[in-house]
Amino acid sequence: MTIWFQSGRALDEFCQPFEPVVRELTADPPSLNGEEWDSLEGTVAKVLLADQLSRSCFRGSAEAFSYDPIARVLMRALMAPQMIEETLTLPAAILYLLPWALAHSEDVADLDLACDFVDLAIVAHPSFKLFAERNKPAIDQHRQVLRKFGRYPQRNAEFGRETTSAEQAWLDDKENLPIWAGGRASFGKKIDS
Repeated sequence: MTIWFQSGRALDEFCQPFEPVVRELTADPPSLNGEEWDSLEGTVAKVLLADQLSRSCFRGSAEAFSYDPIARVLMRALMAPQMIEETLTLPAAILYLLPWALAHSEDVADLDLACDFVDLAIVAHPSFKLFAERNKPAIDQHRQVLRKFGRYPQRNAEFGRETTSAEQAWLDDKENLPIWAGGRASFGKKIDS
């Protein structure tokens, strides 16, 4: 699990062979279809390609985030009433990665849905403690940042957005900046509003 939450050269090199497959997510006509891609496992694979691997394949560019809408649509499909029961039968380690397809959104409603998914995963896999110990606090921390700034300031450069003085002060405060934003603050640390 650690590899997925530590950006760096090793992860990027591991993910590079998947770059053409990630780009196939936007192919017209769609090419990632058929029995294996349309199955539960295939849909999960597409979520991970769109949400996780895209960040390493295209790090430092807006393309790293351009597959997020695809990941969110697929994740909502996995959470649909007719699919959620089957989705929750997946191994806990896979379920641990899935809510990030929603939590990477800059829309608080998506993060609320990610928390709902984690709550369901906790019930389905009560012995897998990382849902409550890591996912919930980290997703909540992401929500706090969105409530404070309305966006993730650490993405401003990739999106060509101006950084406000309040955002810059937050980004410069490495002790209180969350790990996922390039700082040293743990997942449980509250974001000052």
